[in-house]
Amino acid sequence: MQRLDSETRRELAHLLYSSMPLVGTISTGAVVIGAVMAWVARDPGYAAITMALLVIGVFRVVKLLMFAARFDQLDDAGIIRWERLYGLGAAAFGLAVGGLSARAFQIGDGPGIWMCFGLSMSFCVGIVSRVSPWIVMSSSAVLLIPTVIACVLQPEPVFRMGAAMLVLFWITLRGTSYRLTAAFTERIEAQQALRRQAHQDFLTGLPNRAAFIAALRGLDGPAAIIAIDLDGFKSINDAFGHQAGDELLCQVGAGRRQSHGDSGLAARVCGGEFMLLRPVSAAHP
Repeated sequence: MQRLDSETRRELAHLLYSSMPLVGTISTGAVVIGAVMAWVARDPGYAAITMALLVIGVFRVVKLLMFAARFDQLDDAGIIRWERLYGLGAAAFGLAVGGLSARAFQIGDGPGIWMCFGLSMSFCVGIVSRVSPWIVMSSSAVLLIPTVIACVLQPEPVFRMGAAMLVLFWITLRGTSYRLTAAFTERIEAQQALRRQAHQDFLTGLPNRAAFIAALRGLDGPAAIIAIDLDGFKSINDAFGHQAGDELLCQVGAGRRQSHGDSGLAARVCGGEFMLLRPVSAAHP
């Protein structure tokens, strides 16, 4: 995986935490299944694991709500922390589901084994769409390992074959996760490029007319505006060709980019016309 820039990582984290329906559904389903298994089998192990699933599910839902409320204020380091927190919650949930499955094998609960298998597959299919491979691989691994171990310990060969199939499933899940992440990343980068093109002059790299107007609308105080028009620009194109004219525009654009300062904006609005915008202090009009 290539190193992600800050904006792309932010978009991926937003996708990661846009999973409230998925997390709520799988958490509710796991608690209901665990409660039914505990009630039917009268097993305290089932009951303890079900309580753990309930606590982890509530924790994950609360964190989803907190992330949604704080997303706009998070910097890059904060995004990384929340991504790790999501991974921790997913791994804890996967481990609890894996423990429920292992307990079903331990007490020989056939219907419970099948219910846990369905719950495990639902969790893996849901988590693979969360576009963060390390989260997918860690949470699915801690979920499947207890079941694989329980299968290997069974005397019947068919369970060992089942364990091998689960390992192959995990490997397939890994490849799918990386492909999905690459596809999401490419889509996000393409959207970012389109947004930049919509507000950037393709030749000089300066903001364009739309970006300049947006900056004007966003002003909350006095500002200085300077208009620059290259006289005779058309004659340069006619005499030396459009390539020379383009080079001149790029040179002028580079000069405007250096002169407007960190607080100002230099834009090419059309042809040989440039606009400079700089907020000014009320004390220094």
